[in-house]
Amino acid sequence: TFEPRYFHDALALQETLDRDFADPRGGYFLSADAHDGLIVRPKESYDGATPSSNSVAASNLLRLAAFTGDERFAGRADRIFDAFGAILERAAPAFPRLLNALDFRSSAPREIVLAGEPGREDFEALRRIVFASPDLNRVVAHVDPAASVPELAPLTRARSTRDGKAAAYVCEKFACQ
Repeated sequence: TFEPRYFHDALALQETLDRDFADPRGGYFLSADAHDGLIVRPKESYDGATPSSNSVAASNLLRLAAFTGDERFAGRADRIFDAFGAILERAAPAFPRLLNALDFRSSAPREIVLAGEPGREDFEALRRIVFASPDLNRVVAHVDPAASVPELAPLTRARSTRDGKAAAYVCEKFACQ
């Protein structure tokens, strides 16, 4: 949707997850640090009908790293991979979402920045092309020259329309082609 509030919310939620649910040995517990006297703080690992919280956390951390360039996010995802590495090797089919995150981590995900005004035909044509691609190892950001929203991430800096027309920037590690 390119709504800036979702990016800010993602950063705030990750901060809460790190503060209240992180296991110092890697991964995240299902209960907060103030866990009402539970004897054990469980940690979800296997992906079932819904992905495990740790698989989702790994994906989110890697996407935040791609958007922000902050390798601390990627380091936290690596700690999840380390925490579940032994069981992942023995039972890989039980971790499809975590394997997706690991694939994202092992590749150089594309960073795509669309610059332009949503709703205009030139912008929408670029959006359709980007979202029609089956490549999921990517992040997509938006720069609207008409909006006065502060830049959300380093990924969007110095990206703008070209002669008033929508533009797409395809980058890897913040270097654009």
